[in-house]
Amino acid sequence: MEDEQLHFSRRKPAKCPACGSLRVARIVYGFPGPEMMQDAESGRIALGGCCVSDFDPAWQCLECKASIYPEKLKGQLPPDLGTF
Repeated sequence: MEDEQLHFSRRKPAKCPACGSLRVARIVYGFPGPEMMQDAESGRIALGGCCVSDFDPAWQCLECKASIYPEKLKGQLPPDLGTF
């Protein structure tokens, strides 16, 4: 995580703070069923996996894969975030 800049937002950003892409999707966590898979394939959502923590990003850029965290987590993320 040391080379990666963390990005925060109060709500879903209109564009990616890392690359400027307009393709930013909400991350959905849990085991994906057929409908969730279709939504991910179409770019309506990004899949976040089944393991959930208190420090998960809420949005992801579909172009550069940058993670965007809720602003309420600013200053609370653990230093070893990249090892989850």
